Amino acid sequence: LHPKYNILLRDDKTYPYIYVDFEEEFPRFEITRKLVKKSKIKYFGPFFKGARELLDALYLYYPLKQKASCKSPCIFYQISRCLAPCDKRISREKYLEILDEAMHALLNPSILIKNLEKQMLVLAQNENYEEAAKVRDQIVTIKDLEVKVEIDIAKLEDFEVFALAFENSMLSTLRFVVQNGKIISVNSKITPIKNDIQWDKNEIYKQLILENFSMDIPLLANVIYVYEEFEDRMLLEEILSQRFDKKISIKIPKIGEKRRICDLAFQNALLNIEKEQKNHDFTIQKELKSYFELENLPNDIEIFDNSHLQGVANVGAMVTYSANSWDKSKYRKFHLKHKNDYDQMREVLMRRALDFDKIPPPDLWLIDGGKALLDLAKEIIVSSGANVDILAISKEKIDAKAHRAKGGARDKIHSLKGEFSLSINDKKLQFLQKLRDEAHRFAISFHQNTKKKQDL
Repeated sequence: LHPKYNILLRDDKTYPYIYVDFEEEFPRFEITRKLVKKSKIKYFGPFFKGARELLDALYLYYPLKQKASCKSPCIFYQISRCLAPCDKRISREKYLEILDEAMHALLNPSILIKNLEKQMLVLAQNENYEEAAKVRDQIVTIKDLEVKVEIDIAKLEDFEVFALAFENSMLSTLRFVVQNGKIISVNSKITPIKNDIQWDKNEIYKQLILENFSMDIPLLANVIYVYEEFEDRMLLEEILSQRFDKKISIKIPKIGEKRRICDLAFQNALLNIEKEQKNHDFTIQKELKSYFELENLPNDIEIFDNSHLQGVANVGAMVTYSANSWDKSKYRKFHLKHKNDYDQMREVLMRRALDFDKIPPPDLWLIDGGKALLDLAKEIIVSSGANVDILAISKEKIDAKAHRAKGGARDKIHSLKGEFSLSINDKKLQFLQKLRDEAHRFAISFHQNTKKKQDL
């Protein structure tokens, strides 16, 4: 084989589990990367991201013991985050009932999310926006934790799992090592694929498996599971069987636990691509904060645009970019009374600001418009008392004869510190354009649908 792709998996990792040791009188949640065979320990995981955040969220809502050893009520008891079992202020029976509820929420994160959303709403109504934002960030993290947490294999088997995913010109390859029914380590790699290279699934699977099982890297298990079929699977079985002088099977499970774990491998291959993209976006967000002298790191961004046709079907739209991805559950549409751009934007922003007690304010507002709309947004934010940075993006003619609709204009960024004309290749500008374009798309779509209904 002449390697076509550089996909040898080198970054071996062990991922954390959350566990509860029922040998303790008052068990608590803890994190570990090492699995111990004890009948009274229950494991949840592994977690490929967000284990610590999920644990913090559990302790935020469920008043369970957090310290390993404590002889008297501590600070967590004083802030109603613990029931002081160390001082016998709760019975073991009642404590275990609360622990059981928390474990159920750990297995069903939607329950935890609903509880935290209620808590966030109370904090926002009490104008405790900082704490509400912390709860909001935890909710985003939990929603982003897409893997099912309890995936332990019932039988104490040894096997390997391989999956790959391709998206946004990035190839993600992933390998699970399973021993005694537990995922003990994960190898993964992201490989950029140039647009002019045709990626070959069969070739990648062959290279991925063969290169990771050379004579120097023995194959301990007799079974390899793959996420999907590939052309030379049977041939690869023969090659590996000859190489290691034992029967090696490569299988594609259809149902059951093995199918679930293959699906999990594929989900996390996709997740690794998403992480790579998010890391890129996070770097840009830090640059935005520094360059435009923002008070907040813009993790949670709301983008606004309006759309109308000669005063007909007047609508506004808001899209939300949160935790480095679009949060479509927070997109909003507005039917508007006013016909000019300025009053329309005032109407949209005022309606959003009035909801700050229900949905906490973001870190940044991005307005599709110029300095006048920037100043309008500032006026509304100041009157609301919220801490929100503001930027605006508008078209600037390249010369007097240029036509905006035909590309004869460039984008200018407006901030409270001044106006900025960035290079078209500037990553900060491209990021803000991406946000503006999504708001514009959403507003146009809503306008078109509204006009169709009015024309009926």
